[in-house]
Amino acid sequence: MQGICDICGRYITEHHYRCPNYIEEDTGIKCELCKESIFHGEEFIENHKEKAVHLDCVFNTRWLLEFLDVEISVVE
Repeated sequence: MQGICDICGRYITEHHYRCPNYIEEDTGIKCELCKESIFHGEEFIENHKEKAVHLDCVFNTRWLLEFLDVEISVVE
């Protein structure tokens, strides 16, 4: 028989996502910038090389365009 969590009141294998005992399921997707996992519900972008970054980790437009492999042109 499974125990009940004293905090969220659910079975210990099924904690509520707001319970401090809850352990986020790893999606297997890692952010290329911060190297942390990208979890369910988090916003991220992915390029054609299947590299992913948290949307909040994108720090400037030039980096984003290079990450997405967009050519930056200059009129001469």
